[in-house]
Amino acid sequence: MAGRPKTRAKREAAQAKAMEMAAEMKAAELMAEQKAGEEGEVPEPRRRPCHYTEETGLKICEWLAIGKSLAAFCREPGSLSQSTVHRWLLAYGDFLEKYKIAREVQADTLVDEIVEIADANTADVNETQRNRLRVDTRKWVAAKQRPKKYGDKVEAEITG
Repeated sequence: MAGRPKTRAKREAAQAKAMEMAAEMKAAELMAEQKAGEEGEVPEPRRRPCHYTEETGLKICEWLAIGKSLAAFCREPGSLSQSTVHRWLLAYGDFLEKYKIAREVQADTLVDEIVEIADANTADVNETQRNRLRVDTRKWVAAKQRPKKYGDKVEAEITG
């Protein structure tokens, strides 16, 4: 029980850091657009970066580790496509290793969320059903990402 607050605090700190970084990037983009508009220049269209950088790889891994999906990351303005990330996973072994670890941490984050969802007091039947679906989905994803830790235990009985 003592481990949960630390995990929650770490997750909240990681979420706050990710949100802060996103806000800083957005502010920098807006300032660049304003400056270009003041000087009468037409700003260049936003392009998705396509060359692997360790910084972008770490951003992806941080995003996953706080429990968000790769699809959500790729929907962010100016982000990568999922196919680009998948190509990077095939081409860059160091990124693949970090990605695997981030997915394992993501499974742990989802399990922490299960406890929070289950502990929520809801009187509404619809909310209770929604929470049950949220818990079941997180359990399924965690079991797929970390089958040894969160998967169903299979017992083999040998008869002879």
